[in-house]
Amino acid sequence: MRQLLFLLKVAFICNVLFLVTIALHFIRIHEYSELLSTIITTGLIIAPFINTVLIGWMIYLFIFQYKKTKILPRWLCVGNTICWLLQLIYIIL
Repeated sequence: MRQLLFLLKVAFICNVLFLVTIALHFIRIHEYSELLSTIITTGLIIAPFINTVLIGWMIYLFIFQYKKTKILPRWLCVGNTICWLLQLIYIIL
């Protein structure tokens, strides 16, 4: 369960970087290219992968081990799920 809590926090950070990446489409910054490339890579490539694994793990727990889901922060689960849906829409469109 500690791994899931850690993954929830990592996914949240990646989701914030995904939102920053979306904002960077509208804002052109030419300095700090190394930092920007790290943000874009984390936001567009790593975040959807981590969120997909995380959502699958949470669905498994909700179906088969519901009592263990009591310790998960609800706001973090809901926030990651909403960002995952936004990532799916962004990837599809």
